[in-house]
Amino acid sequence: MTTWEEALTSWGAVYAALFLPAALLLANFVLGKCFVSEALCRAQHASRSVHSWSRILGRAHIAVVTLSFAWQYYAVMFVARTKTGGNSDPRACNALFFAWDLAGHLPYLRGVQWSLLLQCCTSDAAYLVLFGVFAFFYASCVFSVPQVTTCGAGAEEDDATFYCRRCGTYVHQMDHHCYFIGNCVGERNRRLFVCCLVAGVANLSYLLYNYALWAMMHSDVITHIGAVLAIGFDVYLAGLLAFQILLLRRGWTTREFLRSRQRDREPLMRSVHRLCFS
Repeated sequence: MTTWEEALTSWGAVYAALFLPAALLLANFVLGKCFVSEALCRAQHASRSVHSWSRILGRAHIAVVTLSFAWQYYAVMFVARTKTGGNSDPRACNALFFAWDLAGHLPYLRGVQWSLLLQCCTSDAAYLVLFGVFAFFYASCVFSVPQVTTCGAGAEEDDATFYCRRCGTYVHQMDHHCYFIGNCVGERNRRLFVCCLVAGVANLSYLLYNYALWAMMHSDVITHIGAVLAIGFDVYLAGLLAFQILLLRRGWTTREFLRSRQRDREPLMRSVHRLCFS
C-alpha cells in the first residue's frame, strides 16, 4: 500500500473529514456571512454586515468558548473520569457516544447499548447538569436581544437608551458590551447574564475541584495548559459575577459606575472600595 493510500485510509483522514466542515462553519460564522450571523444581526436590529472588527472579535470569542465547551466535555467524559475513580468505561453515561452509537445502528436500532446511557455515578450526573446549565445560559445570552429598534435621533435623547458603537444599535439601560457573549448587556438580558456567570463559576469550580489535581499531576502538556486556562477563566468569571452583584445591590450599571468614577476622578481602588463598602 502506498503512502497516499495509507494516509487516505487512516484515522487521521477520518477525523479530518469529520472536523473540517465544522472548522469551516466556525470560520464562516466569524469572518463570513453565514445564516446564523445574519439571523443574529437581523434579530438584534443591527446591520447585516459582519465585516467590522468589533463584530468579528465578538464572533471569534463565541467560537472560542464553543470550542472550550467541546474540549471540556471530551477531557472529562472521555479521559479524566476514567482515571480518577469515576466510570471506568468512557462510554457509560456519555450522551455523545450514545448518539454516535444510535446513528451507527440506524434504521433498525438493533444492537444499541441502551443500558450504557443510564450507568451514571453521582459525579457524572452532577457534572452533566452543571455543564448543560452553563451551555444553556451561555447560548441564551448570545441569542438574547437587549437591543431596541433604531429610532434615529430621538433615541439619543432618551436617558435610558444608549447607542453601542460596537453593535451599531441602541440598547435600553445598557450595562456594557460583552465580548464574552458577543452581545450587549442591557435591561432585557442582565439577569440572564448574571445567571450565566453563576452557572459558569459553578461548572468550572466543580470541574477544577474534581479534576484539577489529576490534570496538573498525571496528564499531558495540553491538559496542563487547559487546566491553567480553566483556573484563570474561573477566577475571571467569579470576579465579574461579584462586580455585577455589587452593582445590582446599588442599582447601578457598569456605565454609571465608570461615569461616576470619571466624574469624581477617583483612583480605581477607591472606586472599588466605595462600591463594596459605602
